[in-house]
Amino acid sequence: IALEYCKEVLKVGDVIILELLSEALGLNPNQLKEMGCAKGIYVVSHYYPACPQPELTQGTSLHQDNDFITVLYQDHNGGLQFLHQDHWVDVPPVQGLLSSTLISNDKFVSMEHRVESKTIGPRVSVACSFTTGFVMRNNIRWALGLVWA
Repeated sequence: IALEYCKEVLKVGDVIILELLSEALGLNPNQLKEMGCAKGIYVVSHYYPACPQPELTQGTSLHQDNDFITVLYQDHNGGLQFLHQDHWVDVPPVQGLLSSTLISNDKFVSMEHRVESKTIGPRVSVACSFTTGFVMRNNIRWALGLVWA
């Protein structure tokens, strides 16, 4: 199941997400795909059991993703929060919705986020992170539309 899920996420990322992001960034629709922004993918699955005292622990600590884009599936229990103007904002789970964060030279900024422990559970999430791959490539270049002084 995991391999099939990854294949489907890669299709969505390669065909839909990269094209739409390219256009939103004012680039040629194929720019990010041609740059190899989805050549690699890694998947992180989390299982958080119900916690009787969630105020004493943290599901996942504060962080920013350091890949090109992360597509996240979270189950109905939620727990994902983003830091916005020094306040934690809940990201309510919506059935069938995939959340995402991305890196784009500060045009779209990956927000700091965390996962809060909950008394209900378990909580399950699957994060698929798109990268240029794990092999250093010397053909990676800045997208001219994203470089400014």
